[in-house]
Amino acid sequence: MKLRLVSCFTILILLSFKSLSQTAFSISSNLHYGFVIPHHASVVNLIQAHSKALEINLNWTTNGSKSWHSIEKFPGIGIDFFVSSLGNNKQLGNQYSTMGYINFPLGKNKHHYLKTGLGVGYASKTWDIENNPKNIFLSSHFNATILLQYSYKILVTETMKLKTGVRITHFSNGSMKLPNKGTNNVTCFLGLSFRTNKKQKYPISLNNRHIDDYQDNKYSLSTLLVTGLKQMNLADKKKYSIFSFTNIVDKRVSLKTSWGIGLDMFYNSGLRNIISNENGEPSSRLKAMQLAGLISYTKHLFPLEIKIMAGVYIIDNYKITGPIYSRFALRYFTNNHLFAGLSLKTHYAQADFFELGIGWRF
Repeated sequence: MKLRLVSCFTILILLSFKSLSQTAFSISSNLHYGFVIPHHASVVNLIQAHSKALEINLNWTTNGSKSWHSIEKFPGIGIDFFVSSLGNNKQLGNQYSTMGYINFPLGKNKHHYLKTGLGVGYASKTWDIENNPKNIFLSSHFNATILLQYSYKILVTETMKLKTGVRITHFSNGSMKLPNKGTNNVTCFLGLSFRTNKKQKYPISLNNRHIDDYQDNKYSLSTLLVTGLKQMNLADKKKYSIFSFTNIVDKRVSLKTSWGIGLDMFYNSGLRNIISNENGEPSSRLKAMQLAGLISYTKHLFPLEIKIMAGVYIIDNYKITGPIYSRFALRYFTNNHLFAGLSLKTHYAQADFFELGIGWRF
């Protein structure tokens, strides 16, 4: 179910950017070499060699039909195909992923780029209590994937560029099925990009929605109600429901970005069985609630927003995951107020759970 939702949001990323048929198209291929981060002591022995990967991108340059295209220096939008070994074919196998992405130019000369994307991946080998009990990275073949990539491009000819950079690719099922330490594959790469000879077309008039939002609504309050499912431990196969209520006050600091502060309230039904009372029975529902303060950073790409949040628990009876958490979130607006949200909550480098919800911006 969660993977279907991730797939829908990946498609929405691409559908949010219309008129791609009038934009320049390019295809690129990169060879990668790196390693899987041993982010937990229990996975160190699983990493036996370097990872190797192949990346293929289909890329369309934004055409200026929306105001944020020019504000962001006309980023690329496309589909990322990634195939990688993990340095341990017997226990970890290979990973395959397909992601929708946005590639943002950094600086004026368009040599530096930052790419982020979301999609679905397949792990060829997973945890199995009889046949593969040591692979605690992933227990499901299909997983959600997230990428973050920096690249430096050098123009070789009018239509060809040489590329190099570094990338991190994350695989996780959001603790829908345990064990789920998740993999973080860090790689360096070298490759080539080939662009068609088609000249970029830009419309005469631009959409000024971003400018109007920035001038008239520098401050905003957003309220979001989300839900998710999580398996709490290996012995208990049940999926427990999780609800969270988020309120954030954002200040628009530029046409591109906002910063905000807010409060998170969580209710994790699975914690009632873990946090027992003095008689060893499930605790009260209040004991399963958590309260946290957060800060957020938002990239505005109307109707899409990319939101990164970091929070600290103020009230937490669980106290096992640590006091700090983070969220990577997408918000899709149907108008200026109503939006749908999809996010991944993590503690350090380990996924906690996926969240899906609906919200309203005042």
